[in-house]
Amino acid sequence: MSSNIFLTKWSEISGDRFDPLMVLYKKTTQAFRYETVSFKDLLLSNPMYGANEAGVERTDENEPRYIRITDIDEFGNLKDGLGVTAQVIEEKYFLNENDLLFARSGATVGKAYIHRQRPYECFFAGYMIRFVVDSDKIDPYYVFLYTQLDIYKKWVSSIQRAAGQPNINAEEYKSLPIPIPPKEIQKEIVNKIQDAYKQKQQKEDEAKKLLNSIDEYLLQELGINLPKIDESDISKRVFLRKWSEISGNRFDPDYYSPKYFEKINILKKSSCKIISLKDIAIIFQGVGKSETNNPKYTLLKVKNILKDSTIDFEDVEFVSSVPKNKILSKYDIISPFIGEAIKQFKFALFDGEEDKYAVDNNTGVIRINSKKINNCFVCEVLNSGFVRWQIEQLIGGGGVPFIGSSGAKLIKIPRPRIKQQNKIAKHIESIREQAKSLKQQAIDDFEKAKKEVEAILLGETDEF
Repeated sequence: MSSNIFLTKWSEISGDRFDPLMVLYKKTTQAFRYETVSFKDLLLSNPMYGANEAGVERTDENEPRYIRITDIDEFGNLKDGLGVTAQVIEEKYFLNENDLLFARSGATVGKAYIHRQRPYECFFAGYMIRFVVDSDKIDPYYVFLYTQLDIYKKWVSSIQRAAGQPNINAEEYKSLPIPIPPKEIQKEIVNKIQDAYKQKQQKEDEAKKLLNSIDEYLLQELGINLPKIDESDISKRVFLRKWSEISGNRFDPDYYSPKYFEKINILKKSSCKIISLKDIAIIFQGVGKSETNNPKYTLLKVKNILKDSTIDFEDVEFVSSVPKNKILSKYDIISPFIGEAIKQFKFALFDGEEDKYAVDNNTGVIRINSKKINNCFVCEVLNSGFVRWQIEQLIGGGGVPFIGSSGAKLIKIPRPRIKQQNKIAKHIESIREQAKSLKQQAIDDFEKAKKEVEAILLGETDEF
């Protein structure tokens, strides 16, 4: 509370902005160890707004890549993948080494990106502003790393206009005060953060390797060996099906592709018992949207199912009424049933408070009969590659992805003896916990390095 209630002198705010966040930011930064310079005094040219073009599919790496704010992750790195390009490309928007981009509006306002040369051209979108830093005055990468610190984020909060959509224009960015340590200190700061980021990536790679081992472990325990299909083989893409196989069923070719049917035949021959979800669960979609301020029923949506298959209970809404049979029960499994999120293959075990939660109509509920099978085992199987290819087959390739309760009922899962179910569920849970711990370590160590740098800049310590 004491950090949010403070006194200031009239002389400190006279003729300046009168909002508390800006006053508090200025109080915090009075103690900078090094001289601060306005960003505008470190630039080689005037800031430039990006291209106002729609993104179109980028089919190969020889095409220029159109960089939008959604292509940049929370650490200011360009995301993997082909991304998009545009039909009209102007050379003036091409990026050069060390160009800095800043997001100018919306929820991502303040996010920054530093460009590194790539084997293809990159150009940037209109919701970002380009700044070209004079490297004789300051290390551009030091400026970028400064935007990763909490002190910069406090400046963003204090400078952005809160009315309507958050926004920071080029002139406001030019007013950003940046502390300028000697070049050797700038280099030390850059090296420290880069080393910390490399260690973070190493831990995240270890965590990813652990999670990727789950599929192999699961199939090995079940004695199932699913074939890897070479889709470049023309015989796998041109095939025959009997009329009896498709009569009264779906008519889209991909559904009958050998890449699915060969795996289905393997399952039929498996010594492990294979069942459909409909044999062990009640499956239904959630409720229609009827928002209210009354917190009696909390509505979970697709966005609340996170990529690590946990549930976000913070960013929620409320609904006025929920049919009794659609109120979530302990250990229900929830998953996207409509929309692009289906392709993220997320299934989460509900462990929230009873008689309080429901899901929206785009989200499905799989209510397991725990007398027949272990709920945790089912959830782990659903999150594995064993089910991923089945979902790809069921949703098809056209229009809005949809699986619904009718499609989910057809998903096949193994049903070994209960002792083996328990063993598998416990082992996979252990793997996930190890991966989670590594990810948290990675975040904590990286944040610690940033705080140490900030302490140096604010004069709170003399050592890294």
